[in-house]
Amino acid sequence: MADMYLIGCTTPPNLSGTSLAAQCPIANRRAFLVDSAKLEAANLQLELIPSSIESERIQDMAQLFGLMVLVLVGVWGAKQLLRIFSDDTTKD
Repeated sequence: MADMYLIGCTTPPNLSGTSLAAQCPIANRRAFLVDSAKLEAANLQLELIPSSIESERIQDMAQLFGLMVLVLVGVWGAKQLLRIFSDDTTKD
Protein backbone atom coordinates (compact mmCIF):
# COMPACT_ATOMS: atom_id res chain seq x y z
CA MET A 1 0.00 0.00 0.00
CA ALA A 2 1.28 3.46 -0.86
CA ASP A 3 2.22 5.90 1.87
CA MET A 4 -0.42 8.47 2.72
CA TYR A 5 0.37 11.91 4.07
CA LEU A 6 -1.85 14.41 5.81
CA ILE A 7 -0.87 18.06 5.49
CA GLY A 8 -1.78 20.12 8.50
CA CYS A 9 -1.36 23.69 9.65
CA THR A 10 0.41 24.11 12.99
CA THR A 11 -1.39 27.41 13.65
CA PRO A 12 -5.07 28.29 13.29
CA PRO A 13 -5.71 29.00 9.61
CA ASN A 14 -6.53 32.48 8.37
CA LEU A 15 -10.03 31.83 6.97
CA SER A 16 -10.21 35.18 5.21
CA GLY A 17 -7.57 33.95 2.73
CA THR A 18 -8.75 32.62 -0.61
CA SER A 19 -5.94 30.14 -1.23
CA LEU A 20 -4.07 27.55 0.79
CA ALA A 21 -0.97 29.77 0.77
CA ALA A 22 -2.98 32.64 2.27
CA GLN A 23 -4.76 30.47 4.83
CA CYS A 24 -1.74 28.51 6.01
CA PRO A 25 1.76 29.81 5.17
CA ILE A 26 4.34 27.24 4.10
CA ALA A 27 6.36 27.79 7.29
CA ASN A 28 3.34 26.61 9.33
CA ARG A 29 2.58 23.48 7.29
CA ARG A 30 3.62 20.01 8.36
CA ALA A 31 3.19 16.69 6.55
CA PHE A 32 2.37 13.69 8.70
CA LEU A 33 2.70 10.08 7.57
CA VAL A 34 -0.61 8.31 8.13
CA ASP A 35 -1.07 4.56 8.13
CA SER A 36 -4.43 2.86 7.88
CA ALA A 37 -4.62 1.98 11.61
CA LYS A 38 -4.06 5.58 12.64
CA LEU A 39 -6.44 6.85 9.99
CA GLU A 40 -9.29 4.70 11.28
CA ALA A 41 -8.68 5.79 14.87
CA ALA A 42 -8.21 9.47 14.02
CA ASN A 43 -10.95 11.88 14.90
CA LEU A 44 -10.82 14.48 12.13
CA GLN A 45 -13.00 17.56 12.01
CA LEU A 46 -13.60 19.38 8.75
CA GLU A 47 -15.15 22.78 8.35
CA LEU A 48 -16.60 23.35 4.90
CA ILE A 49 -16.88 26.95 3.86
CA PRO A 50 -19.08 27.38 0.78
CA SER A 51 -17.79 29.82 -1.78
CA SER A 52 -20.09 32.54 -2.99
CA ILE A 53 -21.24 32.36 -6.59
CA GLU A 54 -20.14 35.40 -8.53
CA SER A 55 -22.46 37.05 -11.04
CA GLU A 56 -19.76 36.81 -13.73
CA ARG A 57 -19.65 33.04 -13.31
CA ILE A 58 -23.44 32.82 -13.59
CA GLN A 59 -23.33 34.86 -16.80
CA ASP A 60 -20.56 32.66 -18.21
CA MET A 61 -22.53 29.49 -17.44
CA ALA A 62 -25.69 30.95 -18.99
CA GLN A 63 -23.74 31.92 -22.12
CA LEU A 64 -22.22 28.43 -22.33
CA PHE A 65 -25.67 26.85 -21.99
CA GLY A 66 -27.02 29.11 -24.75
CA LEU A 67 -24.15 28.18 -27.06
CA MET A 68 -24.72 24.47 -26.43
CA VAL A 69 -28.42 24.84 -27.25
CA LEU A 70 -27.46 26.74 -30.42
CA VAL A 71 -25.08 23.94 -31.46
CA LEU A 72 -27.77 21.33 -30.76
CA VAL A 73 -30.31 23.20 -32.90
CA GLY A 74 -27.70 23.65 -35.66
CA VAL A 75 -26.86 19.94 -35.76
CA TRP A 76 -30.55 19.00 -35.72
CA GLY A 77 -31.27 21.48 -38.55
CA ALA A 78 -28.38 20.16 -40.64
CA LYS A 79 -29.68 16.62 -40.14
CA GLN A 80 -33.14 17.68 -41.26
CA LEU A 81 -31.74 19.38 -44.38
CA LEU A 82 -29.72 16.29 -45.20
CA ARG A 83 -32.82 14.14 -44.80
CA ILE A 84 -34.79 16.39 -47.16
CA PHE A 85 -32.18 16.33 -49.91
CA SER A 86 -31.09 12.70 -49.59
CA ASP A 87 -32.02 10.22 -52.29
CA ASP A 88 -33.16 7.55 -49.86
CA THR A 89 -36.96 7.63 -50.00
CA THR A 90 -37.51 4.47 -47.97
CA LYS A 91 -37.43 6.46 -44.71
CA ASP A 92 -40.39 8.65 -45.76
